Amino acid sequence: MNNIKDIYSFENVRGTVLPYFTEMVRAGSPTFGDGHVEEKVDLNKLLIKNPEATFFVIAEGNSLNYAGIHDGDLLIVDRSTDPTYGNMIISTVNEELTIVPLSKKVKEADVWGVVVYVVHSL
Repeated sequence: MNNIKDIYSFENVRGTVLPYFTEMVRAGSPTFGDGHVEEKVDLNKLLIKNPEATFFVIAEGNSLNYAGIHDGDLLIVDRSTDPTYGNMIISTVNEELTIVPLSKKVKEADVWGVVVYVVHSL
């Protein structure tokens, strides 16, 4: 079972704007182009839809590797997102927060939030 190791609230003290390369990057053999920056992207605006309802949690355990969630991954959780079957959610199981796929076994009342993004290193 994947449990929650830590929970952090979102605080956008200062947005971070990073360069965004508009040229597509192919997987496999490299191709070379101009690769110039045409735009900038703010990851807060891209990943955080509702700051007041967004939390970050650290996953603990490897039972959800099949879903792309690994031990130590940072999960972005939105408590304002309506869960649908198949979403990865943070749920209350035996009075403990855990990460599970939303299924008919999990009651919607047990949903603490919906995992909207997973961040992990390669």
